[in-house]
Amino acid sequence: MKPVAIMWVGENCPKCEEIKGVLVSKGYEIDSRPVANLTNGEEFNPKALKSLAAQNYATPLVCIDEMFFDQNHSF
Repeated sequence: MKPVAIMWVGENCPKCEEIKGVLVSKGYEIDSRPVANLTNGEEFNPKALKSLAAQNYATPLVCIDEMFFDQNHSF
């Protein structure tokens, strides 16, 4: 079974696509979710929203094994 990376992504986000590709090449299955779900309250995840705010709402926000990573992390 592949490990899963949850990614909150923006619309037409080149960095999101780049990081998805890197994670897939490293064997991750991607659970891709619109970042708008966090910001409009459709998805309730206080930890994810706090992590997103800490990176000034820049996408993507990646969560692997309940650890959050921003777009500047080396995968």
